[in-house]
Amino acid sequence: MKTIKDVAAVAGVSVASVSRAMNNPSTVSPENLKRINAAIRKLGYAPNKIARSLKVQTSKSVAVMVPDISNPFHLKVIKGAESVLAAAGYTLFIMDTEESAEKEARSLRDLLDRQIDGLVYVPVLTNDRLPPILSANQLPLVFVDRFLGTEHDSIRGNNAAGISMLYRYLIAKGHRTIALIGGPDFSQIGRERNEAFRSLAFQEDGSHAQALMRTGDFTVEGGYRLARELVLSGVAMDAVLATNNLLGIGALKAFRELGIRVPINLELAVFDEIGELVDPPIPHVRQQAFEMGAQATRFLLERIGGDSGPARTVLFEPLLFTPEHYKKFS
Repeated sequence: MKTIKDVAAVAGVSVASVSRAMNNPSTVSPENLKRINAAIRKLGYAPNKIARSLKVQTSKSVAVMVPDISNPFHLKVIKGAESVLAAAGYTLFIMDTEESAEKEARSLRDLLDRQIDGLVYVPVLTNDRLPPILSANQLPLVFVDRFLGTEHDSIRGNNAAGISMLYRYLIAKGHRTIALIGGPDFSQIGRERNEAFRSLAFQEDGSHAQALMRTGDFTVEGGYRLARELVLSGVAMDAVLATNNLLGIGALKAFRELGIRVPINLELAVFDEIGELVDPPIPHVRQQAFEMGAQATRFLLERIGGDSGPARTVLFEPLLFTPEHYKKFS
């Protein structure tokens, strides 16, 4: 009696690929699908549906997929997930997609071949739709920070509140001309943080709000480039707000190269952790990344266990850390 392993051997693919070809053919490449179907015909293979229905097993493994593992925020999300998975006896796979849609697609195929039970997912966000490979496989997943649609559980930070905390802090320090170095408007977190700044800046000084904004990629290189653009444009400013830590690091590098001393000549505030990484400390809002990763994983294990209730969204509030905070504990 021929088995699925025989089909895989003849087709030259994995057993998982044969299984996906039979259950979700849209997730298999046309070339592999053609080879698998040819092998099935050649061998006269017919799956034993009774055996399949009785075979209930899990891999006891979960993946966490992030766009940039060098980002301290994503590292803490992973650690939070790991703390929950270890207690539940699950194996953790970590995937870094490097903000690449192509690498994300390859990583998703690899994870599905590994027969993982679920995914804690920070998507690359090239569009607003769930990747077809995930839609077709109906893999349990929970979004963290970014999300695609509203059909799955989502754990997020309050982006508008974080920007407001930083902006109000700078205003309280006496700064009146505050510029923004932000992420792309096509991403949800970029758009939410940029829009929060636009609203606050317009209330403060509507005529200059847009002129003081520069947006680009959420990268160190992006922050460096945008900071140089601001300075070399000659725009008057006494403070800059960077909407993520990588942008802040890049901006700090550019300011130093241009001979601008932070915070003496210009104050820099950053969304996400950076304050303790530089001296003197920089005001920043800290997302509860560890807790977000842990909560996402608890939700995921519930879904893996059979919970089919409506999608849930949990919003975590950011925490403000200032140079004054560090002085208290020095």
